[in-house]
Amino acid sequence: MTSTRLIDRLERAGYVRRLPSPDDRRKVIVELIGKPAGLDEVMAPARRKLGEILQSYSPDQLETLFDYFARAAVAYQEAAAALRASDA
Repeated sequence: MTSTRLIDRLERAGYVRRLPSPDDRRKVIVELIGKPAGLDEVMAPARRKLGEILQSYSPDQLETLFDYFARAAVAYQEAAAALRASDA
């Protein structure tokens, strides 16, 4: 499932809405709206598929993947913080 289709489903279910970025007309901001009751149900198919994918990796491969995702998350958080700071 692509992220666009996932956001489409969340939008149809009333969990998020798309807003144009005030700074860049090419970007769209996805904003949480309402209470996420039932969000687990909406996300279940993607979670099942991700679980299947993860089960296909060896423990060593999973360790590498989890290390990458942990480090990448920090890099994205730092980049987002830098962007926010430059907009201030």
